[in-house]
Formats: sequence, structure tokens, C-alpha cells
Amino acid sequence: MSSSNPSHGTGRERRRPLRLKGATQKYSWGKVGVASRIAAMVPGESPDGPLAEYWIGGHPKGCSLVELPGEGWVSLADLARTHPALIGPTRHPQALPFILKVLSVDPTWGLSIQAHPDRELARKLHILDPVNYPDTSHKPEVGVPLTPVTLLYGFRGPVDLREAFERFPELSQIVPQPLVSAVQAARAGPELPALRRELLSALLQAPRSTVEQVVTSITQRFAEEESIPREIELLERLRKRYGNGDVGLLALFVLNIITVLPGKALYIGPNVPHAYLEGDLVECMACSDNVVRAGLTPKFKDVATLLEMLDYSCEQPSLIEPREQQGGFSEFSLPIKEFSLSLLPYGSGDATLSPGSTAEVLLCLGREASIKTEDGAVVELRDGDALLIPAGASPCLIQRRDAAVYRAISGASTNL
Repeated sequence: MSSSNPSHGTGRERRRPLRLKGATQKYSWGKVGVASRIAAMVPGESPDGPLAEYWIGGHPKGCSLVELPGEGWVSLADLARTHPALIGPTRHPQALPFILKVLSVDPTWGLSIQAHPDRELARKLHILDPVNYPDTSHKPEVGVPLTPVTLLYGFRGPVDLREAFERFPELSQIVPQPLVSAVQAARAGPELPALRRELLSALLQAPRSTVEQVVTSITQRFAEEESIPREIELLERLRKRYGNGDVGLLALFVLNIITVLPGKALYIGPNVPHAYLEGDLVECMACSDNVVRAGLTPKFKDVATLLEMLDYSCEQPSLIEPREQQGGFSEFSLPIKEFSLSLLPYGSGDATLSPGSTAEVLLCLGREASIKTEDGAVVELRDGDALLIPAGASPCLIQRRDAAVYRAISGASTNL
């Protein structure tokens, strides 16, 4: 990335786009080396290890760096303290109220069975256990697939639950017979959430030895089958990583298994059970790292809290299609106030960027793009390059060549 008009640290120059350098998270579930979408964004980093997430934001677990003209690289958190006018009136303890990420999920690992607490619970958990719940805020998030993304999301409807117990009767070794009968007789209605809660509680609190027996029995029964259900395909893959006794495996039979294709987005609100299982995606979320986990992970698990907090009425997600806005960007309408997310879809062409009164972040994915300011300065972008657009910056012209540009803005979606 380069500028055709080097600056000298003046206030005017600082209102131009500023280069951002994100932080790489090398969690074990990330794709390894060049298989990871992140590898092309950070050449030479961890060529033989996992590259799970690339964070752009001010969270202390992965605070970005900003290049200030004439001053070099400083942390985004420091910039927010020393130059608050560049961030704008949206004050946040961690510079920006959101984190923009790229995720690359290894299908042999997947992510944990999890949910994110709402605001009230997040504060309570932080007070009680600040080590495992480091933030006081909630964590609503939106995922935009770069490849097909498979995940668990929400609870199956009554028909699908009945079919699961018919197809996998081994589950009755864990679930008491009265509850099995209740599942078989279940219908949509006000009593369904309580039934789901009782069912999930029985499964996630089962003794490890019993879970091992059930998982072993199921896998042995399908061992000789030529055509196997999707649950078994995932079960076989994940049990090799986590062992037959991980209670998270049982969530495959009560949560929806869905695949989201590029072109749409998935919003995940508070208290929704979910787990990304494979794929690459861009994700934007409120600036928090609070996750309540129950299985399929070596990290801290808190089954009791998860069972207490979940929204048991949640079923299939509503996928979001972006709506084109003035200037060429297409925006995802989100029911949150921390940020809005929009993009210039992959391709070539020009678009206008009209910054507002709060800071925003641009991320280029693809071949290349460029940003031209009103005074003629040009910033070149390659795959994985990011920019901080200061509050109050002048309009810019974006030119992209075989690339997509993602735009996260502090503040609510304009479609609310």
C-alpha cells in the first residue's frame, strides 16, 4: 500500500484514510498455512500453523495498529486517546464499538457449541468471572460467507426433533423415556421452548461414559452404510478430534445444521446457540470476546450458564440480503446500534465513499483497489489491506479491480 502524496502529520492529512494493520489469532481450529484464507492477507506468518482469525479493531486481545503520517505506527487504542476527533463522537473504551474479522474454520475442528450473553448477563458474568468473561458488553454479530459456511444454529422444529429420535434411537439411552415420549408428541406451541430446554439439559449434562456409549453405538450402526445422514458425517469428523465422550457431539441431533452461501449474511443475536463448523467468512461484531461454551472445545466450558441463558424459541435463521445504497455500497440491515456493515461486492468498477461523523473501517479482499481523496492523494490496497477512515473525512473515490471492499461504521444501520 502506498500514497502518491506523502503527508506531514497535519490535521488535514490525518483526515485522509489511515493504514490499519490487524492482529492474527492462531486458534487451533483455524485452517493451517496456505489453506487458510488469512494466509494470503499476512504473507509469511505462521506458514505451518493455524490461522483462525484476523481482527481489525481496538480490543486489547488483538488491537490494530494505525500508521500516522510522520509518526509511524501506533495502536488504535492510543490513537483514540490522543486524537479523539479522528474517532468522532462515538466514544468507546476500546476505540471502536466493533471488531471486523476474517475467519477461516478448519472442518476437522469446527468451533465450540456456544452462545453470546446479552448486555445484562455479560455484566454479571464479567463481575463473577472476569478471567473467562473479559468484557462487560454483549456480542451480537453478523457473518458474511466468502465460501459456503456450514454451522449449527438454533433449535430444530418439532417434526425434525421427532425424526432425529426415530433415526437415532440410541439417544434414548441418555434422554429419559417420558421426555422421549414428549418429543415424539411435540407440536409447535408455547410449550415447545420448555421441552427443548429439558431435552438439551439431559444431553449436555450426560455422563461422559454414557455419551461415549451412545456415540460409539451410532457410529458403528452407520459404519457399513454407503449413504449416511449429515449428522453422521459431522459426527465422524468431530469425534476424531474431540473424542466420543464430548457432549458437544450431541448438539448435532437437536440444533439445525445449515449451510449459508456467499451473497447473503447471517445475523446471530444474544443467547442463540450456534457453532461454525467449516468455511471462510467476514464477520463483524460488537467489541466483546464473551463466549459461553458447552462442548467441542478445549477451552473453558460453562454448561450450566449456557443452559440457563439460551433462547429456546430460536429456530431457523433469517438470512440477510444486502441492499444497494447511494454510492454503490450494499448494506446489511441489522437490529443493533453498535455498527453497520456494507460492502462493494467482488468485481471491478468505481464507487463513492461518503464518510460521516464517526470513524469507519475498510477491508479489501481480492486483487486490488485504490482510494482517491478529493485533494488527489491515492492509497493503494491489496488483498487483506485495511484502512481507518477518520470521522469527518472528505468523500473519496474507490476503484476496485477483482476485489471486494467491506465497510464497517460506528453506529446503527441506516436501515433501522
